[in-house]
Amino acid sequence: MALLTLSAIFLLDLLTTGQLVNHTIDDTLGDDHTGFQVDYSPLIWKNSSQCSDSAIVPDRSMAMNDTWTGATYYPALRNMTAKLVFHGSAIYVYLIVSNYPESSDTICDFRMDGDMVGSYRHDADGTYEFQYGVLAYSNASLSSDDHTLLIETTGTQSSYVIFDYAIYMYVVGSSIFLVIDILTFAETPEHPSRLRI
Repeated sequence: MALLTLSAIFLLDLLTTGQLVNHTIDDTLGDDHTGFQVDYSPLIWKNSSQCSDSAIVPDRSMAMNDTWTGATYYPALRNMTAKLVFHGSAIYVYLIVSNYPESSDTICDFRMDGDMVGSYRHDADGTYEFQYGVLAYSNASLSSDDHTLLIETTGTQSSYVIFDYAIYMYVVGSSIFLVIDILTFAETPEHPSRLRI
């Protein structure tokens, strides 16, 4: 009669589940979830309702919520920003870009929590049209936390920046499940450490 020894190993796995939720930060209406407004600096930014007498303006009906906010950067300004504050794990920033030869190119950088994380440039092609819903920056690998994103223009070249909206994502209803895998080993003198599940 063979001696039988049973050994069990418990493997623990943690599974995190939750639902991803999208929210929009509109240039004029702000965050549809928190109500936070975009902070524009300096006060040269103008929204679509303030630019009715300007020669080169995007069609409001083509913008998210019929609004947009834009400004022309000149090197004498030194710095021009739009600051977005959100809690999430991903963000997508959409601009409207001009192809009017009279307007400046679109040039901007993106700073996440103080660090430079991206740049965008669009050279006006002279077609006398605007492009709407242009994805200028995206980041889907953020920690699920509070973040500050700056759309920033600096330097020696003029730039026409028109912010339309951003979409950010965060996880709601996050749960952690513990999964236990049990592995059983049956040992006999003839077959030591034979694995059985």
